[in-house]
Amino acid sequence: AVEQEPSFLEQGFGTVRKSVQGVLNEYNSVTSSVSDKFSTGIEHSQ
Repeated sequence: AVEQEPSFLEQGFGTVRKSVQGVLNEYNSVTSSVSDKFSTGIEHSQ
């Protein structure tokens, strides 16, 4: 039996996955900007 509508569980997993992806994207952008500043500071101090 093929269900056309996603089940409640599937919708829940989709929501969780989206929020986790959002957190990971924010984390990646923060860490990349921090490491950019860090490496820039090291370059200037040499």
